[in-house]
Amino acid sequence: MDSPPTEMLSLTALSYTTPSNFTLSRLPIPTLSSPTDVLIKVHATNINPGEIRRATGQLKVFTPVTFPHQLGLDLSGTVLSTGDAVTAFKPGDQVFGLLTDTTGAASEYVCVSASTITHQPANVDSAAAASVPTVGLTTLQAFDYAERTIPGGLRGKTIFVGAGLSGTGSVAVQLAKHVFGAARVITTVSTPKVARVPELLGEGTVDQVVDYVTQDVLKEVEKGSVDFFFDTMRQAVRYVSLVKPETGLVVSISTFPSGDQVAVAYPNTPWVLKVVLDVMDWCYRWRIQRWGVGYVFSMVDPKHSGEQLARLAEWMEDGRLRPVVGRTAKLEDLKAVIEGCQEVQSGKGGVGKFVIKMV
Repeated sequence: MDSPPTEMLSLTALSYTTPSNFTLSRLPIPTLSSPTDVLIKVHATNINPGEIRRATGQLKVFTPVTFPHQLGLDLSGTVLSTGDAVTAFKPGDQVFGLLTDTTGAASEYVCVSASTITHQPANVDSAAAASVPTVGLTTLQAFDYAERTIPGGLRGKTIFVGAGLSGTGSVAVQLAKHVFGAARVITTVSTPKVARVPELLGEGTVDQVVDYVTQDVLKEVEKGSVDFFFDTMRQAVRYVSLVKPETGLVVSISTFPSGDQVAVAYPNTPWVLKVVLDVMDWCYRWRIQRWGVGYVFSMVDPKHSGEQLARLAEWMEDGRLRPVVGRTAKLEDLKAVIEGCQEVQSGKGGVGKFVIKMV
């Protein structure tokens, strides 16, 4: 009988570097270190822009890394074993979710907290499931906040989402229409992607598509007509005039967090940097709130997210949420993996999420 493997292939950075120098390393297979851990054979992962920034050193003042640094937060896969305290999952279960206190999902095996995974819908393949966790949680938490904050909630309202075929945007427009009941959904895409909106997101999901290359958003969307602007492209100030005064809300995931928000996620952040972030946050608030519009920066909280992931799984299962997977690559094809990571870093050209497949 063959002995079980002790090493695995993992996508790594050996120093702070650009994606062109990412490499594949042989590392020990992780073992259960907590009674609430789950060991998973990974089927697929995706690479988020924040992971690229972390690997290049742009975030080292907040969260320094040790090398070799393993990439990957989101994952789908098969449960191999569980800690003694885990009751919701058993070996053989197909699951998806994310890592919270570490990275390394772009590996053949990973250990993850049972609180941050859920069962994978039977009608969704591993690549699609792996594309959802971070962008899904980011969107859902922002929309839940808007639902609580905007008078009467989001049903029947007008929602504007930037970059509707991006990883986050593609989830957001679908939740806006099919889950939160928006009467009108507006989004922006580049010229080559206009025709792909109904193809990838479904007919009727988006009510108005603005080609930001050939059209002026400020002329195409009526001023003061938007109830909720979900800012995915750092355009909160540019498009605030489109939002209704008094009752309208801007939630941004692309501007800057406050010092307090960063301190919660990264307790070792230098106080000087926290002050700088507080000043920048105040400036954004002032520039937006002087229009009579509410504003908040939404910083995703991935811990204990299993319940929210289960909601996303339900919507994928019943067809209200179609994961949009763009470029894919096999883990062992390093050239293709690097090209995909470079596309993520540039933020241009792709649709949906770049997914790395292990099987």
